[in-house]
Amino acid sequence: IDSIRKDLDDYKRLNEEYNTKLKLAEQYKNDNNLVEKPENTIYNLDELETIRKEKYDEFTRIKEEVENDEEEVSSLDEKNNSVSNNIELKDYNADRIKLYDALTKEINAADERLKEKYVAPIKDRFVYYAELLEKTIGEKVKMDSNYKVSFEREGLTRSSEHLSSGYLAICALCFRLALIDNMFEGELPFIIMDDPFVALDSKRFDKAKSLIKELSKNKQIIYFCCHESRELD
Repeated sequence: IDSIRKDLDDYKRLNEEYNTKLKLAEQYKNDNNLVEKPENTIYNLDELETIRKEKYDEFTRIKEEVENDEEEVSSLDEKNNSVSNNIELKDYNADRIKLYDALTKEINAADERLKEKYVAPIKDRFVYYAELLEKTIGEKVKMDSNYKVSFEREGLTRSSEHLSSGYLAICALCFRLALIDNMFEGELPFIIMDDPFVALDSKRFDKAKSLIKELSKNKQIIYFCCHESRELD
């Protein structure tokens, strides 16, 4: 009897649920205009499969885009930090560039002062001796701020590498004399020459004699030579 009573209660409960869902179904049909049963429709499975594949491909593409966007968003903080670091680095490098520019300016100025103090006097004295040298070898000799010697020939400026060994020896002598004049300011040291014109032929050597004689007017020169033909007379 108890079992029958329980079954009756279940029956009543299930019947009420059935009626409730039946009413909801009728309400759904009315709300969605499904009162009339649709006619049977024949579907093309191949066409549906093509549509399904297109939709799936579109879904996959969108999913990848979403994943990429999520990855971009996740790395946004890192990129912001990188931008901040680069801005700081840019400012730091800008300050260093200003410092380097200032240092370069000071170094160039110091270089000019150094040349003016040490190079220019030697260059001036070399020019003085070069004028005497021009009378000897017939070449107009010049010197730049880097002590680089050049000469004029037929209206063209040429490197000292084009000079013969004899002419180079005379140029070297003039350079040493210019150094001596600046090393011994106010003093008159004696100068020892050990046959500096050995590379000159007899014709050029005769002109070199006049250079030595001109120099000996205000300098004490001790001259050595290896042969009587190299004597100064």
